[in-house]
Amino acid sequence: MAYAWTLLNLGLELKREILEETGPDINGVIFRLHYKVTSSLLLLCGTIITMVSWFGSKPVSCTTNSQITGVDFDSYCWIHPSKISTQTTKWTDEIIQKNLQGIGGSSSSEEHLFHCQNDPDYDCLSRSVDYYQLVMLQWSAVFLMFQALCFYASRFVWSKWENGTMEYILKTTERHESIERKAEITAQLILYRSQRGKNKLYALGYMLAECSLGLNLAIQWAFTCAFLGVARYGNHVFNFYNLGWYSIFYDRRRLPSMLLFPTLSGCTYMRYGEGGGTTQTDLLCLLPLNIIHDKIFLFQWFWFALLSFLTCSKLLYRICVFLSAGARERVLRYEMSKTSLFSTAEYNCILRTFSKSHSDFVFLEILNKNAEVELVQNTMRKFKELKEKSELSL
Repeated sequence: MAYAWTLLNLGLELKREILEETGPDINGVIFRLHYKVTSSLLLLCGTIITMVSWFGSKPVSCTTNSQITGVDFDSYCWIHPSKISTQTTKWTDEIIQKNLQGIGGSSSSEEHLFHCQNDPDYDCLSRSVDYYQLVMLQWSAVFLMFQALCFYASRFVWSKWENGTMEYILKTTERHESIERKAEITAQLILYRSQRGKNKLYALGYMLAECSLGLNLAIQWAFTCAFLGVARYGNHVFNFYNLGWYSIFYDRRRLPSMLLFPTLSGCTYMRYGEGGGTTQTDLLCLLPLNIIHDKIFLFQWFWFALLSFLTCSKLLYRICVFLSAGARERVLRYEMSKTSLFSTAEYNCILRTFSKSHSDFVFLEILNKNAEVELVQNTMRKFKELKEKSELSL
């Protein structure tokens, strides 16, 4: 029961952390999906996996008919990888009905596994195998927590790069009550930063942070696939890349999750005698943790797929507004169309002024998330006036 309360309190803390934003919003929705939602979900999943008592008293429980004593088979098979057969003869309907799918294998599989573990000159990679080896069980919680740190890294770097710039501008304008005065001060600060190239550095950091979101997501797809490994069944190859797709459209009795996350597997214990001979003991192991592993990684596949789509859309948007002043103008026109304080001619002129520079556009884009529409529009007008005066003085 204590575990349940611990998990409940953790969930409430994560909910509060996700929904509440302290300070100005310098990130946007996609950023928050990465560094808040995804990191929190991964930490929560890693915490659930560590609660072993929910899924059995031990992460691995093994049994054998051997009379060998003095050996902790459970600890041995927890440390050393167990295996499950991917031969089609081990996945017949009759065997599946007995819940013994994948148990047992050919002598060639046993010999291949023995040589891979004990012969350094044996080429394991170039030889085809008909079993899937489980090597990730004891590392899954650590792996998920490492992924959570990776998803938070982009936010951490961007916040250090931004260095409280937006917060400083907002606090500077808070000292005045008049919208006109606030807009004038904000426009002066933006123009000052623009003339000294600081807005370009600001926009560069924001673009690099956005690109890092996509890069990190691609790396996490590859890392997770390498972590789980590959299972070959007949003509099919099951891995993390196609986990969700096969789970929807493949035979329900032979889902990839049943191969990648089996709840029953085999483990081989090799005992060396005094004369140098070996005695092989086959064990049957129950893996209760895989009850939750398959749900976590299947959910992770769908979440990563959704996140990939949203992140790619965001990167395409950034490329368009970076390359096209017309795209920037259309975005500003849409954002400012909700409340327009100017005539149409003046309004179009102001939009064109801010659309010329992508760096000024990015700075205004973030300012628009944190200030009232009236203040932003007056700032745009003041910025245009100050910029024209500055150009005339030159």
